[in-house]
Amino acid sequence: CVVLGMGGDSHTASLFPNQLTTEHAFREDAPVLALTQPDDAPHQRIGLTLTGFKKAKLLILHIEGQEKRDVYEKAKSLDLPISKVLNHPNLNTQVYWSP
Repeated sequence: CVVLGMGGDSHTASLFPNQLTTEHAFREDAPVLALTQPDDAPHQRIGLTLTGFKKAKLLILHIEGQEKRDVYEKAKSLDLPISKVLNHPNLNTQVYWSP
């Protein structure tokens, strides 16, 4: 089971918008994990990749608050990190939202 959160910028699993690492993380041949470096962070992070998401028997996105709900609604039709998870044909992501 993988439980994902989502940042207000649509990042998830330490995969951030507009980063080359994120693009590589969603390739079919990506390793399970990827090192990422957010622009505003002083250290690297470990991100899960498409390969890792596919290994999960249960994939859940858990979000809280109206702001994150708004990001989620917009992201469904855009090309953002969370969009790549939500719209991938081989991933069945369950979404749980709490106001």
